Amino acid sequence: GDEANSQPNLDHDDPDGIMRSESNLSDIDDAATTASVESFLRRQTHMDAHLLELTTSIAAKEDLMEQLAASQRRYESMREFYETKLEEMAAQVEAREQEREGLAAELETLKKSDKEDQTTSKRFAKLSEDIKAKDAQIDKLRRRQKELTGLTRVPSRNEAVLARLKSDVTAMKRQKVDLQKQISSERKAHLTEVAKLRKDATQRSREAAKWKAMSEKQKTDAERARNAAKSH
Repeated sequence: GDEANSQPNLDHDDPDGIMRSESNLSDIDDAATTASVESFLRRQTHMDAHLLELTTSIAAKEDLMEQLAASQRRYESMREFYETKLEEMAAQVEAREQEREGLAAELETLKKSDKEDQTTSKRFAKLSEDIKAKDAQIDKLRRRQKELTGLTRVPSRNEAVLARLKSDVTAMKRQKVDLQKQISSERKAHLTEVAKLRKDATQRSREAAKWKAMSEKQKTDAERARNAAKSH
């Protein structure tokens, strides 16, 4: 009887309680891991959506830039065409003015002439008509020249829009690169965290196995102690 009384009361050590405690810790860790993963996935989904939006916007702006650049090239081509026409027209105006000067000089000569015959009168009338016709031609050419000059000086708004779009795209591409770096960084951090959680879980699993083995041993020892007590 004394030997039985000397055995420790292992039943009060509650090995099953130890196991329940380990199980509760495991449940808490699993919940924390799940919450961490869900938070990570939400952030990744949000950043992936933002990245897709940036990529789409950049593509749309670059497409618009190509269209505006094509329009700008057409504008430059038309401006060059008008400038060439202006040069040709300036030559025509100069030629008509020289012709008019020649007619005016001849008319002035007739005015100073003492001849007043029918031939001289007809020539005078003809020169006057020709000068009027030349004046009309020159006036028409000058009006057309003014119109073409206006067309070559019309500012193209495409240049300003293109400059703004280029600035926007540059900023968006920089933002995209930063976002890609952030996504990559957070993924690496998450993988590191998951690896640590798995390592901790493995450690706790080993400890739980150790406690289980100890509890089994305690039960066996207690059973032996009881049997020994009964035999006396």
